[in-house]
Amino acid sequence: MARSRILVALVALVVLLAGCGIPDSGAPIVYRAVPPGGGDRPDPPDARSNPQGPQKGGTPIQTVEGFLVAVGSSSERSYATARTYLSAPAAWKPAGSVRVFTLSSVTAVGRPDSGRVRISGQQIGLINADGSFTPSVQAIDRTVQLSRTGDVWLIDNPPGDILLRSDFFSQIYVPATLYFLDPTAQRLVPDIRYMDASGSSTDRWTAAVRLLLGGPSQSLGGAVRTAIPANTRLHGNVVQDNQHVVADVSSEALDSPSLWPAMVAQFIWTIKKVTGGEVRLMIDGREVSTIGASSGAKVDDIVDQFDPDALTANLSAYRVAGGVVQPALAGGRQVPAAFSVTTGVVAASMSADGGAVAKVGQAAGQQTLYLGPSAGPLTPVLTEPKILTPTWEFDHGGAITAINDRELVYAQLNRPVTPIRSPELAAMLGKRGRIVSLRLAPAGVRLAMVISDGSGGSHIVVGVVKHNAGESVSVGNLHVVSSQLIDAADVAWNNDNGLVTLAATSRGEVVQYQIAADGSNEQQSPSGLPTVPTRIAAVPKQSNQSTLAAVGGRLYQFYKPGWRPPAGHNGEGLVIPATSVFYPS
Repeated sequence: MARSRILVALVALVVLLAGCGIPDSGAPIVYRAVPPGGGDRPDPPDARSNPQGPQKGGTPIQTVEGFLVAVGSSSERSYATARTYLSAPAAWKPAGSVRVFTLSSVTAVGRPDSGRVRISGQQIGLINADGSFTPSVQAIDRTVQLSRTGDVWLIDNPPGDILLRSDFFSQIYVPATLYFLDPTAQRLVPDIRYMDASGSSTDRWTAAVRLLLGGPSQSLGGAVRTAIPANTRLHGNVVQDNQHVVADVSSEALDSPSLWPAMVAQFIWTIKKVTGGEVRLMIDGREVSTIGASSGAKVDDIVDQFDPDALTANLSAYRVAGGVVQPALAGGRQVPAAFSVTTGVVAASMSADGGAVAKVGQAAGQQTLYLGPSAGPLTPVLTEPKILTPTWEFDHGGAITAINDRELVYAQLNRPVTPIRSPELAAMLGKRGRIVSLRLAPAGVRLAMVISDGSGGSHIVVGVVKHNAGESVSVGNLHVVSSQLIDAADVAWNNDNGLVTLAATSRGEVVQYQIAADGSNEQQSPSGLPTVPTRIAAVPKQSNQSTLAAVGGRLYQFYKPGWRPPAGHNGEGLVIPATSVFYPS
């Protein structure tokens, strides 16, 4: 069974966190250490159980521990119960960022009756005003003074900000997927926020739409756009009406007719994902289906056109073996013509729409990147000592790869290869770090990388790709979402906000990690693999059995609860050679 180390599951925040902005630039932050091999934890206290306030005859330590539990349970944001632990409750006006932290200890300072108590732990992230989570590590070391009032110890100087214990989040907060647009306004890009699970469905649905109206999170800043015109407002609440969930927005939504389909898609897919129901979108009381009909755009067609789950539907996997690209599994689609006449391949990839392919060939100690349409021919565009497997933008507009373990480059069909600017990445790599693998998310925009520290340690890093004026490309807003892995060699996207990687433990076992792309959650489970895979292929929205890996020159497939060679007709494990494996992506 997977051992979950839940580090946040986060806060809903439209109400709670006004003004706690996070800088969108600067050096990337390693926000937590992942102990190789993990370890079981005792169950956390139930933060939903309405703590009763400080107890008569309790100790200063018990008062501080109760205060931290009460803060974690105060989803109504007035912190009424938490204030009962304070000697001057009305004077407490917490401000600034909400700090998610793992609690290490609550200890007395000096004599037990001195009333001084120290709170120690590690901050793992900050919750932003827009409901998003930003990894950020630093020590938490606060000393509070208590005084006795009758038989009760009360806190005189509570922390000036909110300290939220990480082990409460999965109990009381739930993620919500909002959708914004890639720079071309052709595809939806997920943006994960966090809602208060204790509120009603209407509360959560309404909060999600208001967050959508507020624009993308800071982590996606500059890399996505919105088609929803400024000043568009939500009328009332998002409500259930018979078989539909209904949202009514103001007439400002009509102000950008050229982006009408994209705007409708943002609203409907966000509400659909948050509520799980069928959606009726209204503009000043009129159904968009009637408005859309007059403009020639049918709502059902718009929903299908922008379906975020369709980006990776019905894909076949391919493998590289003996320098040749082949179908990964029996019954898979034939390889594109551009690969069928190709030998000497060490790595290959294909755009998600199947329109373009790339291969890396090797000769005389050099590697050459070839690009071309899937029907061929392939053209050499770059030769370097080392080139990583390219990762494609969805519409095969371009591919990103890394050369010589250190530099990102952007390659397009029939255009020169250009460097990608990323001062944050350069700072992260330092003198010894190297890029081991990289993958664009299915909708593009977000880039996940495996970074080696040069001494066997690996980090999973996520950033955003920005297409700037003058056709330059940059990668920024980097955050380490999993650290201190051992010998991780690849990472793949397996859902809108999820990554999968495999790494070794200090005991030599191979462990599978499921990692939230915003760094908010991580799970690990035994894999049963003999060694760490050199390449992983996963398809978001498809079954776990679609996940493949090249391990020790052989193909493995994920079958719950672990990995094994693909099964033949009689259930026996097949020996299928593979030095690399990939889906169109």
